[in-house]
Amino acid sequence: MKRFRYYRFIFYLFLAIVMYQIPLEWIESRRLCIWYHLFQVDCFGCGFTRAFFSLVNGQFEKAFFYHKLVIVVPVVLAIIGQDFWMILSRSKKQSWLEVVFTQMISRLYPNLRVKHI
Repeated sequence: MKRFRYYRFIFYLFLAIVMYQIPLEWIESRRLCIWYHLFQVDCFGCGFTRAFFSLVNGQFEKAFFYHKLVIVVPVVLAIIGQDFWMILSRSKKQSWLEVVFTQMISRLYPNLRVKHI
């Protein structure tokens, strides 16, 4: 099932290109939260998109101001970066993302045999 690796690789590249094309000023000038637009109340995730884009653009103080949980993003980016590197290097080993995914599937569906992705 190596084709899933290539699909992830294409998805990562596509996502990086799209995120690079969206200007930070456009994100900061809008509220993208559906919950806020429906009920005029902030949800627990309000500001996370602005925080994420601020963090990606290197504005750490602004990112932390928008949402405190943005400190989780570097960990997630490291896991995705390691998976991206494993795909590029054509490693036979599983990446952290693949290990977590196979563990989740094997616990949710114990009768299903999950092989290397």
